[in-house]
Amino acid sequence: MKGSDLDVHAKYHVVDDLAMVSMVAHGFGICIMPEMVMKDIPYEVKCYPIKPEAYRIVGLATQNSEFMAPAVSTMYQYIIEHYKQKDEVDV
Repeated sequence: MKGSDLDVHAKYHVVDDLAMVSMVAHGFGICIMPEMVMKDIPYEVKCYPIKPEAYRIVGLATQNSEFMAPAVSTMYQYIIEHYKQKDEVDV
């Protein structure tokens, strides 16, 4: 929002995604949410894309990949295999 020169006057700061969408559904302003969060929400709200598209970089860290829980190990391997960019990640 800083890069878009938006002057935001927030009256609430809500951490829970569903609570935030519920507030919007009941007329308490707007929220900016990741598309993935909005897929299966139980509220009638309109969603609009942001132009230009916003993105964020997510990091992945582990102390020892040999001792991760099975679900964590599966997710770790999926991320490494599908999102590794050459010369940016040293795994």
